Amino acid sequence: MSRHILWVVILCGASACVDRAQEDSRPPELIVLDGANEINEATRNGILELNYRLESAYPAEQVTTSIEAVFKGDRWRPLTDDWLNPGNPSGYVRGWSSFLDGSKTPNTIAHVWSAEWKNEDNDLVIYSLRFDSAVPPVELFLERPDNRILKVTAAFVPKTVVNALRKQTGTDQPLR
Repeated sequence: MSRHILWVVILCGASACVDRAQEDSRPPELIVLDGANEINEATRNGILELNYRLESAYPAEQVTTSIEAVFKGDRWRPLTDDWLNPGNPSGYVRGWSSFLDGSKTPNTIAHVWSAEWKNEDNDLVIYSLRFDSAVPPVELFLERPDNRILKVTAAFVPKTVVNALRKQTGTDQPLR
């Protein structure tokens, strides 16, 4: 075996070990669903974030059911209020919503679902699902997305970051 081939084999093996190590260090609540592509993981300001895309039909019931299944049991409970805006219902309670996203060019209509869970330590896991659709030429509303491209974002927010962000926003009420 030539040295070049040997290095390729060693590098591929090391790469697989690094990928496995990343996967093993990810909290078990941050799941990558079957069929996911464009998978990215990053840690920003103490928050571990996982992003990927899936093909799914709206309202992505199989996806939401798979996510919710991760939180069955006594360790996690869904929040009824938005964690940064007490008194506003959480996405878990509200369900799917849509809005005109003017921050993109061209503008899009976003159909979004989000949910937040907290554990006994007040760590949070947040899931956000999003379909982006073209704005129809005649009206600014779509009942359903015009495609099956679902963007999934999952984040693990440790208690220290939760507390710091809530303090920054002046939110001192307990998580509900």
